[in-house]
Amino acid sequence: MGEVRLMQLVQDLERLGAEMSLLGCGNDRLEASDFLHKQRQVVATADKIQRELAGEIRFNPTRLIGIAYPFEAELESVTGLLTGLEDIKQAAVHAVDELPAKTRQFARLVEDHLADGTMP
Repeated sequence: MGEVRLMQLVQDLERLGAEMSLLGCGNDRLEASDFLHKQRQVVATADKIQRELAGEIRFNPTRLIGIAYPFEAELESVTGLLTGLEDIKQAAVHAVDELPAKTRQFARLVEDHLADGTMP
């Protein structure tokens, strides 16, 4: 998986979360339509990130040749990211006011994940 692709998706998710939060403040019918569109975009982007992260979990051949690889740490890190995505999806539907904070927190988690070098 490309780190650049993952970060682009995370930035999109963060931007969409902020936009959705702003739309959630309005009462106009047009804004309601825009809000539902952004809601679908947030969920779709979270699904894309989830697919990227799921692709990260694959067979680790280094164990066959005796080189240590932090496989457990990788699984734990990816699991934490997937849990964060589920929180974002739930916030997009039930708690829009929490969405910007959740997307910012998720972006930091991804940055930490990439900085740890656990991505193959």
